Amino acid sequence: MKLMPIMIGFLFCSDIRVEVECVIQSEDYYPHIGKGSIVVLLRYPTTKEQIRAIAWEIRNAGNRKRYNPFFISYYLPGMEVGAGSYASSHFRPELEVMIYESALENNPPEEDSSRADELFGQAKQEGTTYTVHSGG
Repeated sequence: MKLMPIMIGFLFCSDIRVEVECVIQSEDYYPHIGKGSIVVLLRYPTTKEQIRAIAWEIRNAGNRKRYNPFFISYYLPGMEVGAGSYASSHFRPELEVMIYESALENNPPEEDSSRADELFGQAKQEGTTYTVHSGG
């Protein structure tokens, strides 16, 4: 399975630019029912607006638009996949974005920032990087 790092830029006001990095860790597609599912690793916690932008970027890449419903689960470094995601976005067909703060207690991310950087860096070593620029 190929990991695909994605870097996405966001503009929140005219002179501030925020970039959010994420890595696609896994992709599962079920053509017979039209469903797609992706697991994404985020480096840092993000806002709903950032999750929304990431979701659209991922959804619009490749042939993913043909899958409906389309689910994306977001984890932070050190969180166990499948034990509760930090956030999720669902296209059914409209986009819904949820952030689950309680997941940080039940499935805590790595607290040591250098170890979290290391885990994220390991995930980024494979795949293709995408960058979206907005203002700034």
